[in-house]
Amino acid sequence: MASDKLKVTTPKGLARFITLGRETTFNGQGTGKQEASIILDGEGLTELTKIVEDFKAETFTPKQIKAAINGPFKEKDGKVFITAKAYATRKTGEKVVIPVVDARSNPIKNPPDIGNGSTIRLRIALKPTEFQGKNYIGVDLIAVKLIKLVEYSSTGFTPDDDSDDEEGAYYANEFSGSDEGASGGSGDDLDDEVPF
Repeated sequence: MASDKLKVTTPKGLARFITLGRETTFNGQGTGKQEASIILDGEGLTELTKIVEDFKAETFTPKQIKAAINGPFKEKDGKVFITAKAYATRKTGEKVVIPVVDARSNPIKNPPDIGNGSTIRLRIALKPTEFQGKNYIGVDLIAVKLIKLVEYSSTGFTPDDDSDDEEGAYYANEFSGSDEGASGGSGDDLDDEVPF
């Protein structure tokens, strides 16, 4: 089995699950890793699948391929994705920082939390890996290119496209009722105190 890694930039796809800068948890336990999943379809999926299959053929023997663990692609709810991982911290306790760049490949100093559905590319390294005597292709996360941001929401809700048209809808910080203690929409200057 070869030990070389193959560095690849994925085609554009949609962010599925991203935990940059923090440890991913599974069943309430930390995994020690941060990760990024990208959903691919059409030509993008075909292109990356060919790269992975060629790497498998160059790396493993036909017998190893036959006995290999499937992957690295997974499917859920009819969508195919690939997940790349990196350690969250070094042995020294120092955080591992995964670079994030913008659509023009300029580094983003303080990257936003990237929400599901954001348009991204991943810079990854395919590597031959073994688990319990079976081979598979592991995927290391090197960097993320953020092309179009969908803001992350820890509540799981995103703004509805037609929310502006809803009669009587509730919107945070909108005033209804008396002028006493009102915030927003009443001409007061409380906005000056908000740090963002």
